[in-house]
Amino acid sequence: MGNFIFPPLCIICNTPLSTQNEWLCITCLDSLHHNSTNRNACPKCSQNLDLRFCTCELAWDFSFDKIHSVYDFSETIRSAAHLIKYKGKGKLAYQLGLLSGKVIPKQLLGQCDICIPVPLHSSRERQRGYNQSELFARGIIDSGDFKLQIECNLLLRNRKTGTQTKLDRTERAKNLTGAFSVPSEKGGVLKNKAVLLVDDIVTTGATTEACATALMECNCASVTVLSLARD
Repeated sequence: MGNFIFPPLCIICNTPLSTQNEWLCITCLDSLHHNSTNRNACPKCSQNLDLRFCTCELAWDFSFDKIHSVYDFSETIRSAAHLIKYKGKGKLAYQLGLLSGKVIPKQLLGQCDICIPVPLHSSRERQRGYNQSELFARGIIDSGDFKLQIECNLLLRNRKTGTQTKLDRTERAKNLTGAFSVPSEKGGVLKNKAVLLVDDIVTTGATTEACATALMECNCASVTVLSLARD
């Protein structure tokens, strides 16, 4: 009776929900499905080539192998990211992981040994109450029969770097220099391992590059980046 008088609403657009999903309405689910299945993504940087030109064939200068992004940074994803980062909706990151796991190529996960979410600084994670990249990763792993182990203590964020929204690629890279490290006693765990590095939104790739640099210093076999969206 309560739901009839006050029906549950879509967390993105406030439309009454059907029974299909407890978080998102059919319109938002269709929007996400269309987004993910209609991306003409570069196989290296995952930029949508119908929207933006990339230079991967000419100048790939990252230490990780490639990026796979599930979505373009659409208005639906923008709204979701805002709710997750600033409105305490961590469970939405997990739900987006469940949805994403259904469209991520199984071989992408199958070829990796360890899944490492991009870490937050400890003070930021305490303030927020969760790491959205970790929850996104857990949703992906839980969406299917994936054996990939998520490790949250192999990569640390050493210092706060502040928001990077208004910084260009060069400024972001400078801001992130030395921001991540692997604890010395854990470096051996990464030797010869293929790492899946999971982030929420990839823009210039500066954050994932800083993470990958720290991981590769421990003689990882490879680092592949998986992100919710590509901005």
